[in-house]
Amino acid sequence: MVPATDHTARKRAAEAEFPYHVDVPLLGGRGRLRNMLDWCEAHVAAGAWDMHRHSERRKGGRSLEYARFYFTTETDAEAFISRRRRVT
Repeated sequence: MVPATDHTARKRAAEAEFPYHVDVPLLGGRGRLRNMLDWCEAHVAAGAWDMHRHSERRKGGRSLEYARFYFTTETDAEAFISRRRRVT
């Protein structure tokens, strides 16, 4: 198991362990993110999903921040996407 403080290693481990990824731009504030986390906790089995914050530099030096949700099954990822489309 990767130590909790090694964020880069934890992200790499999630990339390897969870084959289905859904990126969500962090534009709607923390309440929106909390709603997505609550949905995952209520609808996806423990250990079958994870989430990490990511950022990348865009042209002009602007930074794009997003949450990457990881799922073990395509069914869970699709349900998450479907639910997200209804809310946003």
